[in-house]
Amino acid sequence: AASYERPVFIFKHSFTCGTSAEAYEELSPLAGTAAGAWYLLDVRASRPLSQQIAERFRIRHESPQLLLIVAGQVRWSGSHYRVTSAAVEQALAQAGVAAFGGVPFGGCMRAAAMAAGADGDGLQT
Repeated sequence: AASYERPVFIFKHSFTCGTSAEAYEELSPLAGTAAGAWYLLDVRASRPLSQQIAERFRIRHESPQLLLIVAGQVRWSGSHYRVTSAAVEQALAQAGVAAFGGVPFGGCMRAAAMAAGADGDGLQT
């Protein structure tokens, strides 16, 4: 899965939530510079996938929510006002990952499934 090659960030976002909009604005510039691949998951359009990710990683679904996945494991997660640039930089440091060299948001789609290692019916890492 992708998280074995580089850190993967999955940002669970609701386009109708003000808090989520604030988190998106905070993360957008970081997504192109912080280490790893970044994926945006529209939780309203892809609720089943969002639930599948929550179940796979045993992390309660929230929105906004950012997951940092390294080697198939969630190394950090934050939701609501904990989704900040400073928190991401600290999470990368704690995970022992260089802070720069990112791939911008992969788009608002099911790309998060590919990042998490989805294979048809289920998620694999």
